[in-house]
Amino acid sequence: MGHDTLTAVYFRHVFFAERTFDRIAVKVPLETAMDMRRHSVLLRQQADGFLLLFDTDVFDRQELLREKLTLTFDLELKDPLFYNYTDFSQADIRKSFLLFSNNQEHTAGTLHHEALVSGADVYQLKPEDRFFIKPFARIVLELTPDLETRYEIRFAARATRWRYFLMSENLTSLSEPAIIDATGKVQFGDPEPVDLPGKTGLYMFTSDIPLELTLKNKYTFQLVDNSKIVISTLPTPDISRISTAVTGNSELFSEIFLY
Repeated sequence: MGHDTLTAVYFRHVFFAERTFDRIAVKVPLETAMDMRRHSVLLRQQADGFLLLFDTDVFDRQELLREKLTLTFDLELKDPLFYNYTDFSQADIRKSFLLFSNNQEHTAGTLHHEALVSGADVYQLKPEDRFFIKPFARIVLELTPDLETRYEIRFAARATRWRYFLMSENLTSLSEPAIIDATGKVQFGDPEPVDLPGKTGLYMFTSDIPLELTLKNKYTFQLVDNSKIVISTLPTPDISRISTAVTGNSELFSEIFLY
């Protein structure tokens, strides 16, 4: 018995860059499992997606695709911080999920409308929809002759304005502190006096633009005092710490505390 690839679906995330995005599990609903069994189709889970395999002793690929099967797969999110570092609009998570399919308008090589997952891929639940456990997302694959051999689902990384706080006495006593970008691409404002609960007389620096969150630090920020380097490589934000500032436009800030 031989098997060959019918199609493959892989999950990608800008936040993880070249690293494997392994935060999604694939579940097969009963009806799809029965259809797959009847047509000798197997699912092989991967860390970052899945393969659909067909039995070459039973069908050739084009013959199977003429059967016009529709297969549904539910996706389960395994990372509680996913929404902290992911950028797309989903107003009410409790009453919606992401819907990916090759039977709707989609960017070539993907199962979503735009180059990256967006609000256009959010499906709002209807009164007649019933789920024992609502999925994070659902994939609907129509097995037709134009089925591609590979698809990707690509998530964008969230961008926030970064705030560095000088917390220790050594740092708050610097005479002319500044945060600089060695590449010159990002600017930080002048130090702003700020008081935090239980600690006063601190200083804060804020980036002039939102910066994309990444697992691997791609920025070269330094803390200097009178042009002398105090901290040569500043840390990146903790993705569990994202706040919404009261600025009138719901800006997102990542707060980083330096000691």
